[in-house]
Amino acid sequence: MIESLDNFARFSDFCAKNQLENSARDLFSCAYVMGEHPSFGEFKKYCRLHLRLSVREHKEYIIALWNDMEDCRWLKKNGKPAKDWRTLVNVHNGILLRKYNIQRKERKDPNTYMPYFGLETAEEEYPENGRHYVCYTDGSCDNVKSKAGGSAYIIIKDGEIVKMKSHGSPSTTNNRMELLAIISAVNSCPDNACVDVYTDSKYCIYVLSKKTAPQINKDLYELFKKCSAHVEGVRFHWVKGHNGDKYNEMADDMAYGAYCDICDEYHFKKMTRH
Repeated sequence: MIESLDNFARFSDFCAKNQLENSARDLFSCAYVMGEHPSFGEFKKYCRLHLRLSVREHKEYIIALWNDMEDCRWLKKNGKPAKDWRTLVNVHNGILLRKYNIQRKERKDPNTYMPYFGLETAEEEYPENGRHYVCYTDGSCDNVKSKAGGSAYIIIKDGEIVKMKSHGSPSTTNNRMELLAIISAVNSCPDNACVDVYTDSKYCIYVLSKKTAPQINKDLYELFKKCSAHVEGVRFHWVKGHNGDKYNEMADDMAYGAYCDICDEYHFKKMTRH
């Protein structure tokens, strides 16, 4: 059994349990009979983000769940590997939860959404590690006539704006501009940053929080996954647009300004400001 939450302990205990010798043949044989499985770090992260388990409060349970997966060699009851190890974990988790009587934390703030990765629960604060960044994003587009649009983002650290940028496109949609604003903002944050994104687009929050790519704007969903891989986590917050929020209004003005610049460049007639 695993006694600590680190990869070395996991690997050494696993080898001891299966009486592995330090040879390529034995390691190959072991890999062959086991289903696809993550590293313990990846598994622990999945428990935090998708099973809503706290690494601190549910440490023993996470270890028990991992050992349960190791015992079955990450295979289904019929001895065949699952298409996705996450699906298998979900099944085993449902069984063990009842046995251990685990109470998972629920989201308190209805306007805070957890994406595919991030904190253990949406209401928890990011750790005080000096890498917390807040992003305000917005998009603007004439979906009826010219199809021109603009996107903008503002990045804040320790209460100070550290970056502001906008971009326009001659042929786009409002949803794509909203998505690109978020993607650009997160991509501009440094490695291992803990990011809070504030947007007035519930569509973006829904799309980027999904585990699978949507049929529409799939390319931007995949781009977000790539551009956010370097950060520690992203947490989404919905804010009502045009409701007096300082930075949301600033991002809106910037996005509309980028749209106007594109209209001037391509000689499009500008839409009336909402």
